[in-house]
Amino acid sequence: MKSIILPLLAAVLLAEAGAARAQTQAPAPAPASDEIPEESIVAEPVPPLSKAVPNSGPTSRGTALGGGAELQAGSDDSSVSAWLSWVDSALDANKGEASYRVRTLTLSSPLSEDASPAMAASLDTLAKAVSLEFKFSNVQAYGVRSPMAAELKALCKEARTRYTDKHGKGSDKGVRCAAVAADDPAMNTAWEDLFWDPKAKAVILGAAAKVGHQSFDYLETTTLASRSEDKAVWSVSGFATYFPRKARFLLSAGFEHQDAYEAADEATVCPAGPAPVTCAAGAYGEPVHKRSDVVSLEARKVFSRGLGVTAKVNHDFSDDVWGVEVPVYFVRNPSGEALTGGVKFGWRSDKHDLLVSLFFGKAFSLLNF
Repeated sequence: MKSIILPLLAAVLLAEAGAARAQTQAPAPAPASDEIPEESIVAEPVPPLSKAVPNSGPTSRGTALGGGAELQAGSDDSSVSAWLSWVDSALDANKGEASYRVRTLTLSSPLSEDASPAMAASLDTLAKAVSLEFKFSNVQAYGVRSPMAAELKALCKEARTRYTDKHGKGSDKGVRCAAVAADDPAMNTAWEDLFWDPKAKAVILGAAAKVGHQSFDYLETTTLASRSEDKAVWSVSGFATYFPRKARFLLSAGFEHQDAYEAADEATVCPAGPAPVTCAAGAYGEPVHKRSDVVSLEARKVFSRGLGVTAKVNHDFSDDVWGVEVPVYFVRNPSGEALTGGVKFGWRSDKHDLLVSLFFGKAFSLLNF
């Protein structure tokens, strides 16, 4: 049933996101390369704080909506998720500051019932539950520049020249300068640097609440009868993040309180009595209620040669357990726009085993909102 309901709910979220985007008026097409009026250049929007975050280019005052779905497949676990996000942005050009209010609603579900070792390294007791999460992030960015129209016009002209050399004469007609520059990595970097100071940075404060349910199959300890039970689970969390844009590096600290359940230990049990007897195998006993208080420290770094690395250290104060997970992204999606696959390393202090798994589907992002 889970595999049927979740895709339907994901489709609903995607439909809502698409309807919201359809209501937003598209920007007017830019003129061709041989007619670039100065007022058109001045109207170019500020590029995103990070390419990994759509709709994060601030405007004087505006709202942007988006959504998506994602299937993450791995050698030890798989999950599906769908999300809907809306961003309010405000730009104070005089102070060189931009602010964002990001709200994200995410529906997710594992595609397998068994808990995997790699997921256990995250110390997330809700990882195997169908869940709905609401996250709010307050982003304050510093270092927004107001480039001169002459600077933009000169760079736009060069970017259009490179674009038409690559795609043919007239191919840039109706395409904004920002989109033309984005076609060439060097031009895109130069374009973004016109709007963001080399020392630009962002401070992010956020909180999230998650609710869900998880199904457990187990054996009764008295009769060995098979039973199935659904349990409600929830968590609340908060985080603080520092992001120096030029360094393409993120450092974040967080705290999460989890109220969940864990399956009882697996066992093969044979009833007492004269032979022959029928033995039963499975989780022996009801699921165990578990409360956890987990603190985490996370670092993310993207390298120039198409390599993204995340390192996260977690500590569960309730059980005095440490967990370390290090996903390394080096496989791009078919369009080449994002890093979506690689290898993940995990370790837990109570297991003392190095866990290695392959994954594909989850896009690497420098920012965590």
